[in-house]
Amino acid sequence: MEIGKDMRLDESVYVRDVVRLLRRQFPPPTEARDVGYQTQHLDCLIVLLRYINSHMTPHYLPILEEHRAQEAQNPILALSWLDINPDAKLAWIEAKRNILSALGPMGDGESNPSFGDLLHSDIMMKTFWSREEFKLIRGIMIKPAGGSWDMPADNPDLEKNFLYVASSRFPELSFQDRISRFFQLSRRLADNSLFIRLCARPNILRVTYERQSGFPPYPFSTMKNIKIPIADVKNSKPTKERDHDVVVYTLLAVVSHKDAMIRLYQPMAPQLLFNTAHPVIGPKRWSLEDPEDGTFDLIYAYVGHVEILDMAGEFAVTRELPEAFQEVYKQFQEDIVRFHRAREGGA
Repeated sequence: MEIGKDMRLDESVYVRDVVRLLRRQFPPPTEARDVGYQTQHLDCLIVLLRYINSHMTPHYLPILEEHRAQEAQNPILALSWLDINPDAKLAWIEAKRNILSALGPMGDGESNPSFGDLLHSDIMMKTFWSREEFKLIRGIMIKPAGGSWDMPADNPDLEKNFLYVASSRFPELSFQDRISRFFQLSRRLADNSLFIRLCARPNILRVTYERQSGFPPYPFSTMKNIKIPIADVKNSKPTKERDHDVVVYTLLAVVSHKDAMIRLYQPMAPQLLFNTAHPVIGPKRWSLEDPEDGTFDLIYAYVGHVEILDMAGEFAVTRELPEAFQEVYKQFQEDIVRFHRAREGGA
């Protein structure tokens, strides 16, 4: 039995249906005793990739030949495009076992790779995060003390494709401040040189956030939407900060490494809710604002020059009837039942 069919190869499936299935289907949960590995971290990565793909269909459909080659090297990518067959449990057990055994020991040498191990693995970097749409930095301008500005093409920092933010002992530094500083003019204390990173304006932007106990966690409201300053080059120099283009990125997903759980968000809108009990989305409740140590990956989408009107909180608000109204509604339903019984009795 097949684990699913590649939706990109079925011309009868509309793009809107591909998007819906990418967002609403989950890989069937599997037990470690059957696979030989803990698989929730892998499931979490597959769900994340599918959600990213659902926002990238204008770029990814129809299937590109270079993506075929990447998927031949990294079968996790192929799984993220399937119309999932939830009944093919044995086939999914085998598929997950083959993937995890091929990856081998990762991170600290444990046979069960963590979400972070998988996300930042060499194979994911080579076949997915190295794509142009995820490129974070298009250039780094450097000015040695007493010298002129230059933009070396071989700077190894150009390979960096995610931001890292740790909770700070300085409460005056907001999450936005930490993000902005990465792209602002800075000075190296070692040699007194100046440098500035030029943002490549990626479609998808990743932030790894390390929350440290003892320091106040950043409020979710400051992390839901972020602004990225983008410097340019004019007359062989970086533009002044006041002339930087400023664009908005909105949160699509947040993953808790420890829990191997994910929350998905609509762009500049509330959390997505699902009618499923899949382990990667529940039932445990966790928050970016919890006080203990934790590592998270935040995935943002480019939305450009927009005003931030998004007031959505970390969790979707489910409306519940007030207790008094519930009692009235219950009485109303009982009255209807009595009315119909009376009519039947008098007929």
